Amino acid sequence: MPILRRIALTIMLACLLANAAPALASTRTPLWEVVATTDSGTAAATDGSSPALDVRTVGGQVYITVDKRCKVQVFTILGQLVTERTVESGTMRLTLGNRGIYILKAGATTRRVNL
Repeated sequence: MPILRRIALTIMLACLLANAAPALASTRTPLWEVVATTDSGTAAATDGSSPALDVRTVGGQVYITVDKRCKVQVFTILGQLVTERTVESGTMRLTLGNRGIYILKAGATTRRVNL
């Protein structure tokens, strides 16, 4: 009888975790939102110069401001890519699902982000 009870509990637990997994995964998906755009510098930087980069954290969200179009990559402290996006000049808000230390790279500029 104890073996059947363990099997039943294992099956119930597996069903509960399977139903909770999509909800947990959706909270960890990075979300990019445009906050403000500027018309100057919408062309990509082809001269090799790095964009002016301002990174701020407010309430668990990362605000990224660049002066020209560039590719922004976010890595974990272990170097695993979390998200990347080519952003236009202006300000973007990035919501990451987990707290921690991240590395943000825009062009040749790199910043550490603490959430």
